[in-house]
Amino acid sequence: MFYKYRSKFFYTILNPIRVLRYIFRGQIKQNAKRYLESNGVLDCLNLGNEIEVIPVFTDLANMHRLVRVRKPQTVLEFGSGFSTIVLAHALQMNQREQPSDTPPMLHSVESSEEWMDNTAVKIPADLKEFVSMSHSKIVASELNGQLCFKFQKLPNVVPDFIYVDGPGAADVVGEVRGLSFQIGENHLRRQVVADVLLYESTFHKGAFILLDSMYPTVHFLRNHLTRSYKFRWNVISDQSSFELMEHGPKKLLPREFWVKKTRTS
Repeated sequence: MFYKYRSKFFYTILNPIRVLRYIFRGQIKQNAKRYLESNGVLDCLNLGNEIEVIPVFTDLANMHRLVRVRKPQTVLEFGSGFSTIVLAHALQMNQREQPSDTPPMLHSVESSEEWMDNTAVKIPADLKEFVSMSHSKIVASELNGQLCFKFQKLPNVVPDFIYVDGPGAADVVGEVRGLSFQIGENHLRRQVVADVLLYESTFHKGAFILLDSMYPTVHFLRNHLTRSYKFRWNVISDQSSFELMEHGPKKLLPREFWVKKTRTS
């Protein structure tokens, strides 16, 4: 046990980013909380289930800012919770600032019916019109020789903003050649969500993917996404993002394809 904590201590002090985040953690949390309060989000974050994890203000504030700035029309969320409320609130603010006949919509897919119902109950009445929730089982799968999992049914949309914060590995059913995400009674594999890849081919330029920690999924996507993205890691909120940077098909095909061939006599 001593060696376990000693290794974590040295890992922290040798990482300057973690040191700064630790030193200023109180101020960072207060700034995020102040942002959520000033935008009217804090009052919406009510606890539901008694074992529910308390909201992480830095994550939620960063997410809210991104939606306010990027103004997506279609948001897709894997997993549900406080993030569902915050995303819906940001979409509502966008709609009020720039009214549209087709309001922006959040499509949230959840593997646990219990948690989906828990989230649905907490969503304020004036935000419900911006949220569509659905339930689907998740199954173990394999992609290019790597273990992952996939939802059996997904929302039929073309998202321009995706938030990945679930589902939990405990909900994964099935196995691949003897491997499952539940190892014995008390151990789980880390989450590897593959569903983003199914949407990738129809992304529009500027499509944005945000992941809350979930490092195995981040590495999995970096290895399997095939289009041109700008990758960022937010030091404060510990969130990773991919932004699609393609400008059109000319960037995807070799120059010879576009050069008009001239006839020679």
